[in-house]
This record gives sequence, C-alpha cells and structure tokens, in this order.
Amino acid sequence: MKILIKLTLCSVFIGLFGMVTFAGAWDCAVTLSGPSVIKPDQTITLEASGEPSGGSYSWWRTPNLSPDGATAHLTAFEPTFSNYIRVGVTYTSPKGKKCSDVNYIWYKGCNVKISGPDTVGIGKKITLFASGEPSGGTFSWDNSNPQTVQLDPMVNIAEVTGLALGTTTITLNYDHPESCLHCQTTLQVKVAELCNIEIMGTSVTAVGQYSFITAYPTPEGGTLTWAPHPNIDWIYKNSIHQGSQDPGIYTYEAEYTLEDGSSCSNTFDATFVKVDSISGPYCVYTGTTLFKSDFDIITNPEGYNLLVNISPLTYYTYLPHSEETVTASIAPGLLDNATTNISIINSDYKSNSGIQITVPNYISEPLKTLGLSEKLDLNITSNFKRYWECCSNFASKSNEGETTIELDVSNGPFTIAGIPLPKQLRQYITMDVLNVTLAGSGSAKISGKHKACLDITDWSGGGALSADVNVGAKAKAKILKVLIMKGKLSGKTAISQNIKTDSNKLVVSSKWDGLDISGEISVRYKQYILDSKIAYPLIEKKEMPQISIVLPSLR
Repeated sequence: MKILIKLTLCSVFIGLFGMVTFAGAWDCAVTLSGPSVIKPDQTITLEASGEPSGGSYSWWRTPNLSPDGATAHLTAFEPTFSNYIRVGVTYTSPKGKKCSDVNYIWYKGCNVKISGPDTVGIGKKITLFASGEPSGGTFSWDNSNPQTVQLDPMVNIAEVTGLALGTTTITLNYDHPESCLHCQTTLQVKVAELCNIEIMGTSVTAVGQYSFITAYPTPEGGTLTWAPHPNIDWIYKNSIHQGSQDPGIYTYEAEYTLEDGSSCSNTFDATFVKVDSISGPYCVYTGTTLFKSDFDIITNPEGYNLLVNISPLTYYTYLPHSEETVTASIAPGLLDNATTNISIINSDYKSNSGIQITVPNYISEPLKTLGLSEKLDLNITSNFKRYWECCSNFASKSNEGETTIELDVSNGPFTIAGIPLPKQLRQYITMDVLNVTLAGSGSAKISGKHKACLDITDWSGGGALSADVNVGAKAKAKILKVLIMKGKLSGKTAISQNIKTDSNKLVVSSKWDGLDISGEISVRYKQYILDSKIAYPLIEKKEMPQISIVLPSLR
C-alpha cells in the first residue's frame, strides 16, 4: 500500500511511502520512505522498515547512495535516462524470507514550458499550452501588454487574441508546493497582419446551375490566383463563375502572395446536387393534398432532401381516372429533376356497365299448354356501374350493381279453347271457351360487387316468384230443347320459381302444382237425363330440377 503524506510547510520533507511487499503470508514485509524530490547538491535520508523485526537490510546499487542498516543517505546527481533516481531496498527476515520496495525520486528541480504559435493576426486567436515538472503543481499566466493582446487563461491552456499590431510577453509561472519549487518561462507573441484568405459563395446548388465564389484576401497589396478547375466558367477579379453538369463535391483553391514573398491559401467546397429518384403513392383520390414527407426522395450526393421541391402536391380530376406527373427538383431546369406518376381517381364518377343476367322463365313454361305463355313474363332489369378505385400500389376498376326480377302479368281474364267432352254429351252441349285468370306476385334481387383492390367478386341475393291460375267454364246448349241442369267446370293451380345465388352462380328451381279441370254436367233432353263427372288435366304436376347459371364477370 502506497501512503502519500502531505505537509503544508515546505521546510518539512514529504514522505512518500513505497509499496509494501508481502511474501509467504506475512513472513516478510518492507516499506521504503523518504522525500519524493531531490534538488541539485542536496542530500536526503531514506528509511526502510521491515517486518517481522530482527532481519537485515540490503540496499540496491544506486550512485551517491550511502547505506547504514535501515537508513541510507542519497546525494543528488543527474540521472542518465530520465528525470528520476531509482532507490531500492531488500529485507531479509529472521527466517530467511526476502522482500523488496522501491522509490522514484524526482531530480532537476522545477521545469515549465509554453507550447504554441508565437504569432497571431489581428482579430485572430491562438492557443498556448502549459506543461510543468514535477507534476502536480499549479500554473499562473500573465500578459505584459493588455493593449496588444487579450489573454484568457484556463488552467494549463490560454487563448490569446490579437488586438493591435505589436509584441507582448506572455509569462507562465509554475509552483509545486509539496517540493517548494518555483519556475517561470516567457513567450514573445507578435501581433501581425497575417496573410489570410476568406472564401464565400454558394456552397450547395443544383446541377446545371451557375454561381459566384469570391475570395477576400488580407492584407491588401498581394496577388490572388485560382487553381485551374474544369468547373470554372470564367474569372473576374477575385471571383470565379462556376457550375457543373454532374453531381458531386468540387473543391476550388485560391492562393494569395504578399509583396514580401509570404503566401497563404484556402479552399472552398461547392456541392452540386440532383434528384436521383422520387417515389410515392401510386394512387390518390381527387381533391387529395400530399406532403413532401409522403414521398421517398434520393439525392446525389445523398442527404439533401430539404432542398428538394415537389410539384404538384394537390391533385384533381373531373374524369373517372387520370395520370399526373410529379416532379422533384432543386432548381428550375431539367438536369436535376426526377419524376414519378400518380393515378388520380374520381370514385364519384360512375359509368354504366353492360352487365346482363339471363334467368329462365319456368313460370310461363307450363302455360304453353293453355296458349298463355306470353301473358305472364319475367321483367329483368340490370343496373351496374363501373368506377375506379385506389389500391395500395395500383389503380383499378371496380363494378357493382344489382339485377331486379319481377313477375309481369298481362291484363285478363283470358279465354282459351274448350276441353273435349264425353261422347254422349257432344251432340247436346259444347264447352268451347275456358275463362282463365292469372295473378303473379313476388320479386328477386341479385346484387354483385367486384372489389378491384382485393380482386374478388361477391354475389348475393335471391327471391321467390309465384303465379296463380284460375280456370272456369260453363256449358252451353248445342241443340234446342236441351236443359243443362249442372254445367260448370273449374280448376286452379300455383306455379312457383325460386332464385338464389351460390358463389358465382345463379341457382334456379321451380315447382308446378298441376292444373286439373273438374266438375259435373247434368243434361236433360226429352225423357233422358245424362249425368257426367269430368276431370281433365291441363297442366302436369312437376318439380323441375335445379339449374345453375354462371353469373357474368364483374372485372
């Protein structure tokens, strides 16, 4: 363990106790103590303390060291390889164990140094650095002429600002209280009108654009020259007119030579930028206003997005769909531009779409036997609209609408040809006219929508249609003197048709309940009475199988 004891009085030596070395679990320990600094022509005393006590001391070979048991006297000398004198001692315990300690003692007294330039321009600053030995002391700065320079000390550094032409002395003091050392050094600082060039101009511009770069040299009376450069268009006095058709960073150099032959130079970097690419939304709806942040912009060189202008940012169309070219540029012209296209969608603009759905008329089919198939019809109305939609990375057409199916019945009642009578009745009566009443009800609605962005088509809906048929007839005398006691026939039926959607198909089914004409006829002729029951099928009872009709594409 090293123990550093500090005393406030410089007349008292400060003991720097060395590293205690242990061996064999406290079998041997030794501590070397004494001053840490030795001055020229000075003799100091070093003391060693070993444990366990009763052993012997052996001092290392050091010039001018006089050992005396646990004590040794060192007379100052100048070391060869450093500013320190090494002193060591080895202790041998009563049991023969050995341990050592060593001290390094500073020689050469106090040393202080100022590093930094000795010339400063008017209005310019230089930095001075202080260093002192032995380490651990304190610095203090002093300026002999505050009118010439301004001194700003900051511990071991100082900033010097030139105020007026002339020379001043900067003094640096170094004090080391522990060793009572003090030293001082000085630096002559000259304030001069130094050769200097400041260059100003446009540092960033677009390719294809030109700008001026101007050099401002001091002091007056010298000669300014610009280094040749392919981007320089022409030179006027201290200015160059320069531009580039290619992106990149270009360096221009100016040199200024004074009458005394001294010179200085400076450089200026001019960056020429173009927009390499722009990408953004593929599609927007009319009336949309975008922001610059909605686009991905890459410049060459990279990192100049803040200079980029985008036009337009608001998009309108009165058409269902149009394309807009968006331009990203830094300055007017074509060399630095990049473009992208945006689709503009007016989703409120919908145009008619010729979508037709065919549905068979199974209700009219059985009425053909009565000659009334044209009297009852399906009225099919389709209303589909096509319009544009914005998808994530494209614009596409969507389609939606519906088909309405209603039963249309002509005004009645209707008459049809009579039915055959039994043989025994034909010579007396006739039933050549049947009165038919038709009534229809119900409707069906089929809705369809094609979602362009998802590329799927949805069909839904359906309904039921039905028609009621009532038939009646009265017998008429065919010959005179015939009395028809009973002579009525009648019949009724229902015909239905169901419509539903199944995926992309239309499923149609129908049911015919059948129509029978039935009744009784009783005829009295002279002394004869003829009774006859009549049942005549007009429409066969039938349930039609389902059929599937592929619905038209809505893409």
